[in-house]
Amino acid sequence: MVTHTLAEVIKNDIIRQKNLEEAGFKVIRFKDEEVLYQIIKVRTIILKQ
Repeated sequence: MVTHTLAEVIKNDIIRQKNLEEAGFKVIRFKDEEVLYQIIKVRTIILKQ
């Protein structure tokens, strides 16, 4: 089961993201597999932001 697909978790993610964006942060989401197996791609995407 993917945790971030559960209704309560999604609700909390939305609130957390809103708070971070209001504080001036940009939120970029990646799948676990991307971070574990494609870290260079993830880094490239982050650096382009």
